[in-house]
Amino acid sequence: VAIDRIVARVPGGVANVQDIYGLAPLQEGILYHHLMAPGDDPYQRTVLFNFDNQERVQQFAAALQTVIAR
Repeated sequence: VAIDRIVARVPGGVANVQDIYGLAPLQEGILYHHLMAPGDDPYQRTVLFNFDNQERVQQFAAALQTVIAR
């Protein structure tokens, strides 16, 4: 049974499993993309920014902080 396989992978076994629920549709989509891209994370991207001067770095950092604070 699938649940038995899941419980077998949990450290401490069944004593450490409180509840098991099926995936929501969004979670199914995330899992699908994860399984289709082994070794890569389609939800994580690395971006490199180049700035002309320190003032632009500070402006960018302030704008980014505004977005994060939302």
